[in-house]
Amino acid sequence: MAQNHYQDHYTYLCFSNRGRKAYITHLARLSPGINYHMKKTRIARHLVDYVESGRGYVEYRGERHEVEAGDMIFIKKDIAVNYGSDAADPYGKLWFACDGALTDALCETYLAGRELIIVKNTAPDAWYALAEVLGEGGHDEIRIGHILLDFFRKLGEYCADSEGNAGKPGLAEQIRECLEDDDERFDTLDGLAEHFHISKRHLSRVFRDRYGVPPIAYRCERRLNAAARYLTETGFTVAEIASRTGYSDQSRFSTAFKKHFGQYPMEYRKKYR
Repeated sequence: MAQNHYQDHYTYLCFSNRGRKAYITHLARLSPGINYHMKKTRIARHLVDYVESGRGYVEYRGERHEVEAGDMIFIKKDIAVNYGSDAADPYGKLWFACDGALTDALCETYLAGRELIIVKNTAPDAWYALAEVLGEGGHDEIRIGHILLDFFRKLGEYCADSEGNAGKPGLAEQIRECLEDDDERFDTLDGLAEHFHISKRHLSRVFRDRYGVPPIAYRCERRLNAAARYLTETGFTVAEIASRTGYSDQSRFSTAFKKHFGQYPMEYRKKYR
């Protein structure tokens, strides 16, 4: 039992976790107050919040998600995220943090790389099950492993069935979907930024942080790779391939292809077809 630095007294559990494959580092009931705003460049452990009352928010990859009573929030470890209370109606929450090699494996197996998930209208069953185990005075790794297995399995089922939560594609993934579309609006940063109602600088940063390349470079590379397949697998002319891959000018297409592959289109066809 320990005192926190927020407004309320709450249960705090922290165990020696050396050698454990699945463990809980924190389990708490918390009423943070209006000044609760956390900015994390790297989450050290997987976090799970159950909002009991009030409202709050989670900011992730350029998007802000509002949360309220009844919401469950899962935040994967090692990501950058901001979260906190609504100033007008600060939330109260149950939360726990978990870690370990088995926990990481469950996360990857059932959540398929999802980093933020918000589930509406849920019950904190996992929290109460963990509180019961930990309240008995020991850290029963087998029982905790079973509770976490059930938690991640159900969360994975929810993600598979749901289309209306924060597990949907994030901003970077939505940008990528546009870049893979043939719509000419997405040929430029101006068109992309206008579509998402954000600045070009912010859009570029979000996409590059996620995929390692600028958005327009990603679009060009995808088109040129498609052109290479057309050259080796079809009888389309260079002009037809240029048109099919979004180039209105054959000369520009040939120049871009040469820059990317080191050969002009017909040279590439003769070598690899």
